[in-house]
Amino acid sequence: MAGLGSAALFRTALFTVRMGEQDIGIGIGPSALLTAILKSVDSPIDRGRALKRLDENVMKGISFAKHYSVSGK
Repeated sequence: MAGLGSAALFRTALFTVRMGEQDIGIGIGPSALLTAILKSVDSPIDRGRALKRLDENVMKGISFAKHYSVSGK
């Protein structure tokens, strides 16, 4: 019960910001704090994965000039 209660508490948004006639999807409350923490942790992980993929040369040995063809030619 404690785990379920804490999960419900941290998913709670106290109010949503409204500008003009449009609701902006920013919940102010514990969920905003957890979203900020998650974003700050996810960014370096995503960057590391991207750099790893960049190092993997998956197109090695494939010639653009040899494999390029325009339909209709």
